[in-house]
Amino acid sequence: MITHLDQGVVLRTIIDKVQPNGFLNKRDIDYKTFKKNFNIILNNENYVSETISNSLYNLNRNIFDFDVIDYEIISLIDKGIKTKDLPNYLPISLSAIEKRKSKIKFQVLNYSGNDDELIAKIKGLKLI
Repeated sequence: MITHLDQGVVLRTIIDKVQPNGFLNKRDIDYKTFKKNFNIILNNENYVSETISNSLYNLNRNIFDFDVIDYEIISLIDKGIKTKDLPNYLPISLSAIEKRKSKIKFQVLNYSGNDDELIAKIKGLKLI
């Protein structure tokens, strides 16, 4: 699918409804890259061009109310650091970390899931 659109909300709606294997923005295509990107899609790999990826990233960052500490918690969890050890890496208490982690899980998963589910969803949203 090729588009000129770059509004994150519209792009997210298209992806959710159409589920294209490839999604390119016209600004990201020239005669050299089109063939390369088309071959990626033909090989049953998904491809999203840079403009679309950046728009979705910005949309996702604006949807979630995360601050620097929240992103640090997410990053440390992604590295395999256990919650009980997070106070060794962050300047806040374990209780504050657990509250923030619960808020993050609720915003991202809409329920209290495990860390693997959280990280998978966050990576899917391209927040890390």
